[in-house]
Amino acid sequence: MKSKLEKKLNGALVSFSFILLALLVGIVFVVAIALIEEVPEVPEDVEEITYPIKYKEEIEEASDEFGVPKEAICAVIYAESRFNANAKSAVGARGLMQIMPSTFKDIQKALGTDYSDDDLYDPKVNIRAGTYYLSYLYKLLGDWELVHAAYNAGIGNVWSWLDDDRYSKDGKLTDIPFSETKNYVKKVALAKEKYKELYFSK
Repeated sequence: MKSKLEKKLNGALVSFSFILLALLVGIVFVVAIALIEEVPEVPEDVEEITYPIKYKEEIEEASDEFGVPKEAICAVIYAESRFNANAKSAVGARGLMQIMPSTFKDIQKALGTDYSDDDLYDPKVNIRAGTYYLSYLYKLLGDWELVHAAYNAGIGNVWSWLDDDRYSKDGKLTDIPFSETKNYVKKVALAKEKYKELYFSK
């Protein structure tokens, strides 16, 4: 049997444990309140954070020059680089619209320019070149979904899909066999809607 002393010690330990637990709960509560008060307010238009825009003047100039909808340019930039002018892919695509140097050479022949590959990091140069390329693809394909698929996977692949009954019907693409390109086209289509709604419908 436990002695009276042992019982008193056990009772004291239990009481101390409850006091300590209460103190810890109180400290956690105070810290939590302080953290909540320091959290910045969420901006009213969260979508403008999700779909930001930069270089609007350059986008509008390129849109006017080549007849490409502004929201289409923004959507491609969003999907390709999230408006990071210094972006570079593992395969060497550069700048806002992730243009390959080899493609840039062909674009420059059409535009009569003579930039270096590093000039693709210049937003004005990149946006103008990428927008021209979008207009070129649209003249060939006549459909923006096909244009965006070609921008991602190459026009050769799009031509082959259009000639394949497994992926097309009556000249329309019914399926995209590349999962990356399929997701890319969906992402661009959604971004186009958002950019038009947020920045170009007023």
